[in-house]
Order: sequence, then C-alpha cells, then structure tokens
Amino acid sequence: MNRHLIELESVKKIYCAGDEQSATHALDGVSLEIKAGEFVAIMGPSGSGKSTLLHVLGFLDKQTSGNYYFQGKNNKNYSDEELAQVRNKEIGFIFQSFNLLPRTKVIDNVKLPLIYSGIKESEWNKLAEQAIESVDLLHRVNHEPSQLSGGEQQRVAIARALVNQPHVIFADEPTGNLDSKSGEAIMEILQELNENHKHTIILVTHETQTAKYAERIIRLKDGLIESDEKVVERFRKGKGILK
Repeated sequence: MNRHLIELESVKKIYCAGDEQSATHALDGVSLEIKAGEFVAIMGPSGSGKSTLLHVLGFLDKQTSGNYYFQGKNNKNYSDEELAQVRNKEIGFIFQSFNLLPRTKVIDNVKLPLIYSGIKESEWNKLAEQAIESVDLLHRVNHEPSQLSGGEQQRVAIARALVNQPHVIFADEPTGNLDSKSGEAIMEILQELNENHKHTIILVTHETQTAKYAERIIRLKDGLIESDEKVVERFRKGKGILK
C-alpha cells in the first residue's frame, strides 16, 4: 500500500496525574496525512495540543492509542535503535530557544548531529560548511553563540537541523524569540528549503502571519483538528502576499 510520508489514524495522547478523572487528553483522536514535500503549519491556542502533536510526529513522544505511520511504517514497529536512527537521519528539529552549546563555535554546534550519524569524521567539516552556507553564515563559522544576534543563532540551529540532510524539518515556534525582521528572514529560509531543496516542513506557531509562509494550515482546539485548509493569501520571499 502506498502511504503518505506521515499518516495519523485516531491518535490520542493522554497524560495521567494519578486517577483517571484528572487525566489530560492532549490529543483526542487526531487523523491527518502529510505528503513528502509539503509545508504545513500547525496552529492553535495554548493547550490545544499542537506541541504534543509535534512531539509525537517527531518521535520525541509516543501516542497513547491510535496509529502513526512514518514512511509507511507504524511507529509501534520501530525498535529503540531504529527510532534513534530516524530521529538523527530523517528528521531535523528547530526550537524557539535555539539550544546551541555556549562557548562552542558555530561549526562545532552544527556538527553535533554527525557524531551519531555513522558518517566518516573526515567529512564532517564539509557537510557542516555546506549547511552553514545554506543559511548564509559562512562568515560566522568561528564565532560563538554569544557573538551572534538572535536571528543568526536561529540560522545556526537551522544549519544544525540540515546537516544530516533530513527528509523532514520540525520547527517549534522558530520565530518566537525574534524580532519581526529576523523572524521573516527565518521563515524565508524555511520556505526556500521547502521549495528548492524539497524538505518537508512542519511548523508549530501561534502567529498567523508566520503560518502564512506555509501552504497549508492545520488548526487544533482541545486536542482535535478544528480545520485543515490551504493557505490562500500566502507570504512569499521578497514578494509579500501572493494570492
């Protein structure tokens, strides 16, 4: 059976804090499909389940019930070793807080995922430099995070997410700690990676303007999908809104 890159079937995630009555249904039966090469934004108010959904999709957490298929394989059938390989090689993560190592040069921050990749160490510098070049930061390779602006730090985080050339990039509020100009630059980079390099991008954001860089917006409320629609007025690099 041909499946999409990502498929969820009636996925629930329940957090229990003692008795059953105090259980939190963070996801309450979510079903969706995401094709390879899509740029999808996930939106919703605080507590809607959007971060939980991202964590399940990114193999950072496991659903309580329902099925999650990644590249046609049910996540229940992955061994711990296979899950680690998928997280390292197939998936790149970008977070709001950058998560860079302080007092560590840009190039060494970007090389971190390569440690567990099985790629020869002799190739690490070249791969890291290619990733850094893709976010236009080669002039900063020997700087430490404290010497960079917030926007530059997030670009380093994107380069680190790219270094293993993953199929999917998960971005959790990537513009949340940035001013509007830096945020626009980050979203333009993600759009470029999607359109010209064919990375699937799955973005969590609470900002409507940020979500409009995507081609599809999934809105969650109370752990359920409230709407799933194509973006009609989409922001495009250097062109504002294109209808």
